[in-house]
Amino acid sequence: MPASSLQPSLPALSLPTEVEAEIGKLAATSNILLIGELHGTREIPQLVIGLLPALEDLGYRTLALEVPRSQELEILEWASGQRSEAPPFFSGYIKDGRANVEVQLLIREAARRGWSMCAFDIDVPSATEKRDLSMARNLSNAIRRIPPPQRVLAICGDLHARIAEPPPECSDWYPWPSLASHLRDMHPATGVRSIVVSFHSGEFYNMGNKKVLGAPIDRAYISREANSGHDLVLHIPSCSVASVLRPR
Repeated sequence: MPASSLQPSLPALSLPTEVEAEIGKLAATSNILLIGELHGTREIPQLVIGLLPALEDLGYRTLALEVPRSQELEILEWASGQRSEAPPFFSGYIKDGRANVEVQLLIREAARRGWSMCAFDIDVPSATEKRDLSMARNLSNAIRRIPPPQRVLAICGDLHARIAEPPPECSDWYPWPSLASHLRDMHPATGVRSIVVSFHSGEFYNMGNKKVLGAPIDRAYISREANSGHDLVLHIPSCSVASVLRPR
């Protein structure tokens, strides 16, 4: 999508003060902070936009995205205005909701604030390739190129962000080891922390519009749940379908 067709900005998602404080405490203990998302919502980019100022104060200056590594240069050029057309990732061939207008607006806002970007996904998975391991290697290589003491904020699917092994009954379908667990092995002296976002109602896009079925809540809150596999669970009342991009 050309830059001129994007709306000017994306409003930040408002969080209670105590929730922001808990996220800040966790971010302060980490050099790699992962946000485990439900793909295809407007609220995840809005959440991250709202977190950028506080994370900057802690030394975070790099935004890592679950986008093919081969398109990183194109993303950097587009984000800085050197390229008028968004990278191929945003042409509509990705069907799981990651490629949407709100993510584009997040990229532009982060670039405006002086953040660098890196992309860590693989292009086309092969039958023998372990995607989480490859993504971890891509992100690890990018991290090693970042001058210290910069910290990295990474957005990925919630399963990739899991730092604790899933229960045995989930082993047949759960990707393990995860991206986050591989990163911990690759960077043992670096704090790798994970927040999973849990929506309680609303809709998202993944191969079509789908509903979230959960227990209603009135306001966002934080919990620590051993079985979540993440350091924090960020509960948000509702989500809405992202402005997904259709194939040209």
